[in-house]
Amino acid sequence: MENLLYLLPVLACPIGMGVMVWFMMKMGRGEPSNQSPSNLTTQQVTELQAQVEALRSQVRNTREGVPSQAPR
Repeated sequence: MENLLYLLPVLACPIGMGVMVWFMMKMGRGEPSNQSPSNLTTQQVTELQAQVEALRSQVRNTREGVPSQAPR
């Protein structure tokens, strides 16, 4: 019986970690995001590409010392 009392604290950590991992895996199975990259429309992709190009031009202008315009 005395040995069992010494063994409980040693087992508490791995058992607790296993329970936490199990809960985290269980919670992670919820509904997936409704806006995954595969659900983007052609219009959204075009808009994102335009935003990327605008940001790239701002970076180029900043590096060249040209003041950037205020965002719209």
